[in-house]
Amino acid sequence: MRDAALPQNHGAWLVLAGGLLLGGLAGGSFSLPLFVLTLASLAGFVAVERALAGNGPRARRSACTAAAVAVFAGIWLLQHEQGRRLIYLAPLAVGFSLAAVRLAHRHARGDRRRFELVCMCALALALPSASLVAGCPVGWPLAALSLAYLIHVAHAVLRTHAHLDPMLRGRAQHAGLFGAGLVVALAISGGLPVILAFAVLIGLLEPWLPRWQRMPAKRIGRRETLLLAALPLAWLAL
Repeated sequence: MRDAALPQNHGAWLVLAGGLLLGGLAGGSFSLPLFVLTLASLAGFVAVERALAGNGPRARRSACTAAAVAVFAGIWLLQHEQGRRLIYLAPLAVGFSLAAVRLAHRHARGDRRRFELVCMCALALALPSASLVAGCPVGWPLAALSLAYLIHVAHAVLRTHAHLDPMLRGRAQHAGLFGAGLVVALAISGGLPVILAFAVLIGLLEPWLPRWQRMPAKRIGRRETLLLAALPLAWLAL
């Protein structure tokens, strides 16, 4: 499926959709700029992922088309009053794209893993961005929620690779403890509701389960889908 028109990474789709959903809910209103931001984010993700998928003609056409949509949607967004508040995304998008092009020409397994980690963190930027476009002022609670979400999705990559290669379990455990400390601190400071902090902690502490073991890829995907969906579901429960 490397030459498919759309990405097959269901976990990344969930992360991107979750960030846009949470950002829109935090802002409190749906608008044309929010729709355009959603379109630009989706198209940008498709363009980068399909560029890394291979040299098949279908993947190349998909990458070029999606890149054009992302560029035009981004230009329109930056011309809008609310969109101008997202100008900080422009240099980030350029740097991320250059990094993607460089990694696309390097086939080392480690480079692919590093790209996946960077990609998941970049998708988490959709949360504060969507909130800004939806009219939510930037404040400490939103920044805390964004940081917790970034920790949540970055650690998901470590968990996935650790289940495929048990030698990496130690990294996932220690990174999870560090992230858990940050999340607890955010909750104590009042910047993060307890139910949201608990939803993130479930995933961060998952590698410490006593019966933790190697898993087949499909089972990992199902588990990660549930763990990553915990934060949007907890938000809706507030």
